[in-house]
Amino acid sequence: MSSLLTYDKLVFRASYTADAHPILDEAGVEVGRVAREGLVVYDRENVPLLSIENLERGRKSFFGFGRSVSPALVVDGRGRAVATLGKRGEITDASGARAGAMKRRWNRLTTYVIEDSTGKEAGRLTCDLGSRGERPMEAATVHITFTGDPTSDLRLAMLGIAAAAVEIFSSQVTSLLERFRVELPS
Repeated sequence: MSSLLTYDKLVFRASYTADAHPILDEAGVEVGRVAREGLVVYDRENVPLLSIENLERGRKSFFGFGRSVSPALVVDGRGRAVATLGKRGEITDASGARAGAMKRRWNRLTTYVIEDSTGKEAGRLTCDLGSRGERPMEAATVHITFTGDPTSDLRLAMLGIAAAAVEIFSSQVTSLLERFRVELPS
């Protein structure tokens, strides 16, 4: 089992100029990364843990807005499909059965509660732009906390959701900055 699957809390830090988003533990130590090319999550030993397929086509509908074009697929490091991220936060397993759901909670931060197939909370995903005065490019993070006892496949799906969220967030901010011709720091 990858060491990345043993943490109860992880922070995915958005990177706008590098080819990967770092994944940090609670102490701020880098324990993995999300490669932007192909959207692959690697652990500290550089072993691929999972990848997300079809994210560009299904991302808006999964995070709760827009029409569903096609669901995103979470594939483990061995190439086995473990979950599908469907419209409006629906998570299904490889057989098509309901594995969980992601529901948005309205507060200062964008928070999603991730439930298992029984409706019990399995974790939380929080997107944070940082506090006032911080530059979004230096402070934007996605926090994931495992609060229940999710199955290993649901845990992989939750890591995939965090990876997708940090990449979507990063691409949207980068696109806005480029649109207004703001130079990205190197």
